Amino acid sequence: MNFKTMIILSTFVSVLFSCTSAEKERWNHPCEAVSKFECHSLGVSLSKLDKTKEALDVFKFNCERNNAGPSCVNAGVESYKEAEIREAIRFYEIGCSLGEGLGCSNRACFLDPTSGCEKVGLTDIKLAQDYYVKGCELREAVSCYNYGLLMRKIGDEDISSKAFAVGCSLGDIDSCNESKGKKASDGFEILKTESQKSKKTRR
Repeated sequence: MNFKTMIILSTFVSVLFSCTSAEKERWNHPCEAVSKFECHSLGVSLSKLDKTKEALDVFKFNCERNNAGPSCVNAGVESYKEAEIREAIRFYEIGCSLGEGLGCSNRACFLDPTSGCEKVGLTDIKLAQDYYVKGCELREAVSCYNYGLLMRKIGDEDISSKAFAVGCSLGDIDSCNESKGKKASDGFEILKTESQKSKKTRR
């Protein structure tokens, strides 16, 4: 999508968003005319312009209509900005299910009683672990790091340092500082084991 097209679509979304519900019915959503990748880029552009509501509308459309994982995660981020915590969680869950590691990590944060995320409903440390592990398996470094922090806080230093080792191998500096010489291969092996345990528990 070229710059001129992006400007036209951004303007169109802004106008569309200001319309009444009846007026909106006369228009097609701008993302219906472009690919899901271009739609996502449009949402990113709107977010950079601090047009949170418009960006959320675009990301939400792309997530729900096109199963675009990155847009689901960004819809979660924009929902959080609007203090719509439950909606943010819902979008993170969808993003995670579509293979977006950051969606898994962000979802885990709301379940993790040791994290700084705002809590909505009950926390669940085991489910938080499952989400962190899945995010780490999807090679999202921050998920490995957060899993390491959680395991350290509950007293499992061995798994903690191995999770940090994986995060470090994925380029996360904070994980490297915490890995204590563990090899990434050791970390991936423990993640595989934890994932298998999790699957058995769910049956």
